[in-house]
Amino acid sequence: MNLAPDTTRAPRDDRLETRCTRDEKQLVARAAAVAGMPLSRFVINHLVADARRVLHEAETMTAGARDRAAMIEALRNPAPANDALRRAMRSHTQHVTARD
Repeated sequence: MNLAPDTTRAPRDDRLETRCTRDEKQLVARAAAVAGMPLSRFVINHLVADARRVLHEAETMTAGARDRAAMIEALRNPAPANDALRRAMRSHTQHVTARD
């Protein structure tokens, strides 16, 4: 997953405002200057990157020990195929050809 900000040139019509302490603003402004970026671009780049990271972490399935054990058990001893699965397998066999 790409966590870097999107660098496309979409119109920047929306505004995002926030309040911060003077010390926080000075810290971020110094970091932006060191990075050679305008303050607003620096803030947006880092907000977008963090937002993508948070969403990625929230949307990525992480399995605990109990979940892994259940999955391994299901792979070792799968449930028998029901009628719907048999129909799906027949349909797949009829409609999908293998490519070499």
